[in-house]
Amino acid sequence: MATQATGFWKTLFSARGRSGRARFWLTLLLQFVATLLGGGLVIALSSAELPWASFPLGVALFGAAFVLGLCNAIKRLHDIGWSGWCVAPILLLELLVGLADLGSGEGGVGASGAMGGLGLLITILLGALPGTQGPNKFGDPPGQAAAEPVEPAAA
Repeated sequence: MATQATGFWKTLFSARGRSGRARFWLTLLLQFVATLLGGGLVIALSSAELPWASFPLGVALFGAAFVLGLCNAIKRLHDIGWSGWCVAPILLLELLVGLADLGSGEGGVGASGAMGGLGLLITILLGALPGTQGPNKFGDPPGQAAAEPVEPAAA
């Protein structure tokens, strides 16, 4: 049990390997709680006597949360048998929509709200789809040690 916990923390910011559904949801929960706590700290610093510290701390915390979420999604895609590059078009689309909304100057939800809905749908699908059975090109199934190579029987 201790080895699994150590492995969880050791591979948290790695995009290599596979991640099962339970680990995906656990990492997502960890990311959510860390983002809330970090956001609270940034708000507290900006309203206290340390407003100069809130921006770099916010960038570091939210940057770490972004990388954590990206690695989590990539490992989950690996478990399903898909390339982690499947995340790239979604990120690009979100970036373009966000920039377009910034430039529009309009209030309201707009296209960013639709992208949030799409992101939620993709997150639910990633957390619900079963992984491939047995090893795939991204490694062994989550929680399963690499199988010992079998020696051919001598004739």
